[in-house]
Amino acid sequence: MSDEKRKRRSWKHRRGAVRKLGRAFWIRYTSGGKRIEEKTDAKSERDARKILNERLGDVAKGVTPAAVSKVRLAELYADMQADYRNKGPI
Repeated sequence: MSDEKRKRRSWKHRRGAVRKLGRAFWIRYTSGGKRIEEKTDAKSERDARKILNERLGDVAKGVTPAAVSKVRLAELYADMQADYRNKGPI
């Protein structure tokens, strides 16, 4: 087995991973049993690891990471209608 395949398999649950694709660093972690992959603006692997540790800390605290929280379009539309009713159109 090549060294590259061993590297890919070294990802462990609850620890996360950092990988580089092209010029961008990607982080991978789990939250609520779902795997999350997120592109970072990090310029180095060390910076990407810091971002990963922040995300893992948020998951440990019970805070939902932004990559996981999704707002449906219908919810945004309902909020906009309520805002128009309260304040009127712009």
